[in-house]
Amino acid sequence: MLCHTRNLVVVALISVAVLTATVGLFWRYSDRRPTREEFRVYDGFLSRLASDEQMQQNSFALARMTLALSDPQYDSWIPTELRSDKMHSSSEFAAFCGFCARNFVRQNMASSRLEPDPYGAFSFSVVEPPEPTQRPSKHIVSVTRVGFNLWHTRAVLSYSTSCSDESLCLELGEAYLLKEKGVWKVDHYQAFTF
Repeated sequence: MLCHTRNLVVVALISVAVLTATVGLFWRYSDRRPTREEFRVYDGFLSRLASDEQMQQNSFALARMTLALSDPQYDSWIPTELRSDKMHSSSEFAAFCGFCARNFVRQNMASSRLEPDPYGAFSFSVVEPPEPTQRPSKHIVSVTRVGFNLWHTRAVLSYSTSCSDESLCLELGEAYLLKEKGVWKVDHYQAFTF
């Protein structure tokens, strides 16, 4: 009888531990507002953009709403069986950090409002994009939510911005970041100009 009771207690403790771990993982990876860690990634990325463009950091700002992934659009001649309803991230995201590609897609199913924590250190302003007839006072960069690997040592994001010169063009790109000694540094980024 004592052995049977002991076994029940062990099973109950293991069940509670598994349930707690499952809830913890679900909470950690469930959709929430952008985190301080995401703003640290944005900070590292925008700092690198400003440096590469040889501009002051205060010349750059983040757009208030994040970019969201869109459903794939298919031509009518493609058979339904060959269509996929799944949204995919860049295969380069998966090559860079594995799980972060899936995390990136899940984070970016919808737009999020960027509201930095007033107590977190964020070096850039977050602004509403100007009306088409207005000239922006800052170089505004629109970003997606950040996809992290499990250990939060690698991160990926997509971005868009107008070109730094006065021409009417758009730059679309992807950024790949590494966390070194607690600071997010851009490993590399690539962009296409249209």
